Order: sequence, then C-alpha cells, then structure tokens
Amino acid sequence: MSLDLAEQGINVLWGSFEIKNTRLMHKLLQQFSRAPLPVGDPTKAKELEPIADRFSNLPLYFMKFHGGSDVKDVLDAMDYAVYVNDAEHIILDKYVGSVVCSAMCHMYCMWNESFRCLAPSLTHHHPTPLTTTTVCSL
Repeated sequence: MSLDLAEQGINVLWGSFEIKNTRLMHKLLQQFSRAPLPVGDPTKAKELEPIADRFSNLPLYFMKFHGGSDVKDVLDAMDYAVYVNDAEHIILDKYVGSVVCSAMCHMYCMWNESFRCLAPSLTHHHPTPLTTTTVCSL
C-alpha cells in the first residue's frame, strides 16, 4: 500500500518499530522492482542501479525508532515529518509504546488520545487531510 501511494506522488512516512529500516527498505525495493533483486551476483549489479535510482525518487520517509518508544517522541517525529516533508500518509507498524500500563487497553486509549490531539496540528501544517495506517500488536 505504501508503494502504491508513493508511486502516486503521496508523501509516505514509515514508522516500523519491529523491523529495521534497512530491511524494510530492502523489502520495499524488492516489491518495487516486481521481481527478485539481483543481490549477491556482481554480474547483475548493473540491473539493480536503474531500479534503485527510480526507487530513491519515491516520496518515502522513515522514522528512526526501533522497539519500545515513548509516545511523545513518536508524535513529535510525526509532527516534524508532516511539517518538513509534507507527509500525507503515516504508517506505524508494530508500535508498542514504552509506557508501563496496568492493561494494554489503557495504553491503546492513551495512544489514540495522543494521536487525536496531534491530528489538528498536523492538518494545520498540511492543506490536505492526513491519513494514517496503524498496525499495532495489542
């Protein structure tokens, strides 16, 4: 989905908290090439160059969080990406905050409330509506 949006010119911000960005980019590059990547074979290195060049022109941005992260830090990074990179779609994959909660439901409610408070300011910075995809492990 993120590649489809990026290929349409929509600025996408990725926040993957389980998979490192290098691995995520490798998977996205493979999906973008629509074929297995010619990795490990020096004779096919020339084939990878034009694919990587086209991929690097996509409006994809990545947060540098990994594992448990404070909700405020994630929200600040999202706000910054919307302001600086005009992020229009944010994907949060496997986000589990580093907040100790008595119940996962409490953390989920806190996350939703924090995001709701941030959404008006994100829309304020960006003239088009902001959309998000959240994939949480609850």
